[in-house]
Amino acid sequence: MHKDFEAILASDLPEVEKVARAYQWIITDQMAYSRNEIELLKALGDQENLVKEQIKLGMFEYTAGIFAFCYQQATGRKLP
Repeated sequence: MHKDFEAILASDLPEVEKVARAYQWIITDQMAYSRNEIELLKALGDQENLVKEQIKLGMFEYTAGIFAFCYQQATGRKLP
């Protein structure tokens, strides 16, 4: 595992905060990777895989929004 992810889990935060921050860390990392892939696929002119990667990025963004909504409903606070 990545040291930043491990640090979140080892922190003194309440469990719900650990889950929220760990999820945010993973989804942010995956979205950054996906955005880089999109730029590469654009440069390569690989339209088929570009569309697939754009769909994948959209799903990451959608699920992150759902999680943020659930977190706010459960805690009364927005994600940090």
